[in-house]
Amino acid sequence: MPVAPERSRSAALATEERSAISSPAGARTLWGALPTGDDLAKALAVSLAYYLGAEVAFWIGTLSHFFAPLWPPNMILFAALLGAPYRTWWLYLAAVFPAHIAAEAGVGMHTLPLLGAFAANIALALSAALGLRRLSDGPPWLDTLAKAWTFILVVAIGGPALVAAGVAGLAWLSGGVIGSHEFAARWGIANVLDGLALGPIFVTWFGEGVGWLRQIPPRRILEAAILAIALAASAYIGFPAAAADFPVLACMPIPLMLWAAVRFGPRGASGAILMVSIMALAEAIEGRVPFSGPSGDHIVFSLQTFLAVLAAPFLVLAAVIRERQHATAQAEQAHEELQAILDNTPACVYVKDLQGRHIFANRSARSLLGRHVVGRMPADLFQRESAELSRAEHDSVSSDGVPRTREEETDLGIGRRLYLMSTFALRDRDGTIYATCVIATDTTELRRAQHDVVDLSARVLTAQDEERRRLAREIHDGTLQALTASILNLSRLIGVNPENDRNIEESIGLIKEAHSDLRTLSYVLHPPALDELGLVPAIEAYIKGFSERTGIDVRLRVAPDVGRIEPQTEIALFRIVQESLSNVHRHSGAVNAEICIERSPTELRLSIVDSGRGVFAEPAVRGGATIHTLGVGVAGMRARLKQLGGRLDMRSDSRGTTVIAVVPNAGSRAPAHDAENG
Repeated sequence: MPVAPERSRSAALATEERSAISSPAGARTLWGALPTGDDLAKALAVSLAYYLGAEVAFWIGTLSHFFAPLWPPNMILFAALLGAPYRTWWLYLAAVFPAHIAAEAGVGMHTLPLLGAFAANIALALSAALGLRRLSDGPPWLDTLAKAWTFILVVAIGGPALVAAGVAGLAWLSGGVIGSHEFAARWGIANVLDGLALGPIFVTWFGEGVGWLRQIPPRRILEAAILAIALAASAYIGFPAAAADFPVLACMPIPLMLWAAVRFGPRGASGAILMVSIMALAEAIEGRVPFSGPSGDHIVFSLQTFLAVLAAPFLVLAAVIRERQHATAQAEQAHEELQAILDNTPACVYVKDLQGRHIFANRSARSLLGRHVVGRMPADLFQRESAELSRAEHDSVSSDGVPRTREEETDLGIGRRLYLMSTFALRDRDGTIYATCVIATDTTELRRAQHDVVDLSARVLTAQDEERRRLAREIHDGTLQALTASILNLSRLIGVNPENDRNIEESIGLIKEAHSDLRTLSYVLHPPALDELGLVPAIEAYIKGFSERTGIDVRLRVAPDVGRIEPQTEIALFRIVQESLSNVHRHSGAVNAEICIERSPTELRLSIVDSGRGVFAEPAVRGGATIHTLGVGVAGMRARLKQLGGRLDMRSDSRGTTVIAVVPNAGSRAPAHDAENG
């Protein structure tokens, strides 16, 4: 396998070039860019490798006057183009041209065949590289079953077939002057073996980087050396024996090739295929080949077919094994990550099979329930009542698949704690339930904090009410009395000095105005009628003043059995009436409203209804969604009712707003009071 940085670099390169080549302007940028010094060095290296590959093929020799059994230059150029940017492809083609001329001229090839062979070679390399880059997901090129088949179909079959068809077409158009159908067929078949024996070697050993060599442990190097020696020995013994009297011995290398594919993946398989191919060709050149025919061409064709059929399954097998290894490694990594997440989760997480037996528990569950949780039943871990609840919940969820959530207070050895128990079903890919999972979150401290917040809110509201009562009393008994005395004193001065009468009268008017405002403020802070007469008279007096100040007609309907109620409840409901009517005045635009107070054996119900446009604050836009927000007054109403064990419901739309406050019925303290105010 190539190291991760190389894989990322190749993938990024392919993505960049695909996006750039998708437009004509991008194509001009790719193909028209000037090469860098590094590009020139790589092109020269490929040119040298191309020439040496041709010389090696000539040195090995051939059984036929047509083609060498293996021709490395095509695959060298293909591998170079596969890993190079599109913008430098022309540079590689230009660089290998003189190498091709030097190699072919050395064996006496004439100019026209030489140019034709070069055209066929570069056409094969271009079609194979372009096809593989467009159809495969990128390097590594042979690490999955899909990539292996794509490689075989594009490089070993598609490329040779495409170019051979082109050569055959030229032969037909030229009447046999340029090439021939036989030449095209032989050329295509010869390059199938190149695509299977040489292509994978250049792609996996060199084309994907050589960083993998540094990652091989010494014991694997020793294993690879032993495998290579055994493979060479099996081919050296098996092929001559097969050529003599035992054709079946030509299969001797197959178990070792299987070993290479299983243990070393695509690189091992491609190396074994190349070694067996070279050994078979060497034996064939020496006349020890298990195939016979009327000519050397037939022998070469039979040998190439045998090696191609032998090579393809091992490339596919190696890709499948590598794909499975990747999948296994990813599954193990995902399992380790999930285990780490669960073990560092403070909540207790455990899984039970369909029989109710624990088959998994995270670290929190093991520390709370004991190390030996797995394999035990709920009855072995919990108190009887908790175990029965757990069993019933497990049976219910495993039968209908509907999640269950409940609160349970229990003692698991660390004192009584409150847990939020969430039970849900686990399903396989077919949707069949195979287990249930329980997440138990300790909410003791949260619930305690919530109770503390409620208590604090209650104390704050009580202190606020007491402060309002004190301020109202001070304004009424102090400031208002002083203002009344000031009015009386100023009144006595009228007529004493006529020149000052106008100023005195204006001062008296201003003081009366302030007196009225302070009197209203005193009543809003805490109406005396609330303590003296109760909730209903206080609301009657309040809405009378409210209607006079705002012009909003407010009607009050009170059931005959309401009467006096607990002081804290009266204060809370009065404040809700104040806040609701204030919202009606500020936000709704309504011209009338109705207040209704009803009593049942279990609860007291207060409702305020208006016909305006709604009392929500201005909407805010968050993440593209319109969210209506409520003022702090609504939160205060909820807090008042919560401390009394009641609830607040609000419904607001374009047709108006309804506020409903419900508190538990604490009993009547005085005769019933019936009132209606218009």
